[in-house]
Amino acid sequence: MSRTAPRSIDQYLRQLREELVGADAALIQDALYDAEEYLRAEVAAHPDKSEADVLELIASTYGAPDEVAAAYRDTELKVNKAMSTPRKMPKGGTGAFWGVFLDPRAYTSLFFMFLSLVTAMTK
Repeated sequence: MSRTAPRSIDQYLRQLREELVGADAALIQDALYDAEEYLRAEVAAHPDKSEADVLELIASTYGAPDEVAAAYRDTELKVNKAMSTPRKMPKGGTGAFWGVFLDPRAYTSLFFMFLSLVTAMTK
């Protein structure tokens, strides 16, 4: 769907809100607040230009409302995945012992342990 480029901050925010319909309310609020803060700062930094001209200039750096909405949705997915509860480890004597070998976090911890050992020895 092709939209006209926003000519004012209010129009930009309205389009951004429409692009984020169905998203989490906190995500929408964050996106709108960040966009408004950035756009108003840019308009204030260019007092010699009209609001529409500044919006046209920063369209390539900040992005169109649909691009900004897509970026916020992608970030939300990444954060939700990172904040998800880790999978449960097997219970019981044998399962708990051998379960360590199946956990990728164990290898990351082992790598950092050896890295700290090597850097401590070089001082």
